[in-house]
Amino acid sequence: MEIQLMPDHIHGILFVTEQVPYHLGQVVNGFKIGCNAAARELLGTTLWEEGYHDRILSHEGQLVTMVRYLHDNPRRLWLKRHHPEFFTVQHEVRIGNTHVAVAGNRFLLDYPIKVAVQCSRSINSEEAIAREVSRYLALARDGAVLVSACISPCEKAVMRAAFNAGVKEIVLLENGFSPMWKPGGKQFDACARGQLLFVAPWPYHSERKTITRTQCLQLNELAKEIATTQPQQ
Repeated sequence: MEIQLMPDHIHGILFVTEQVPYHLGQVVNGFKIGCNAAARELLGTTLWEEGYHDRILSHEGQLVTMVRYLHDNPRRLWLKRHHPEFFTVQHEVRIGNTHVAVAGNRFLLDYPIKVAVQCSRSINSEEAIAREVSRYLALARDGAVLVSACISPCEKAVMRAAFNAGVKEIVLLENGFSPMWKPGGKQFDACARGQLLFVAPWPYHSERKTITRTQCLQLNELAKEIATTQPQQ
């Protein structure tokens, strides 16, 4: 079992080695009941809110990733407390005539030089994609912020390479920010460095949807608008 105690919650990894005749919720509830009993005796209060969030690790590599995430939580909390502006979703941010929600380094919208990364799906050979990656990285290293919805394979390759190079990026999202949204993995550190901004023109949904052609066109138009909008004086 792995445990990480945080100021207002706890993370744990349970290893189930044999079949049990009851639901995981009963195990968690028993643990919470025991803690509450001790808390009442020591503090005169209880500890837990209702419910819990669980995830079954069923694929190779997930356990290592989750253990790493669990132990990394104190560092992530320190970063969030010292850079709250990079981890707070801001709603009703205006870009031209469009209102969007953003999270990350809001000030990337005010950079004077921004470039929309838009590549046709017809660019699909390794050589052609490599040329586009090299071209956009050169622009970024000259001071441009790259803006993209990361729709085509080439766009994804460009933004992935730029991210790994530490280039500042504005990423457009088809889905909005959930109530408990937070960036994961390397994106968390990129937000803390001020390298990354997410822009969501539409509300959050929990459905599995395939992005439509109309949405692709709208995101591309928004990327162009972000790239050409100058900061207000």
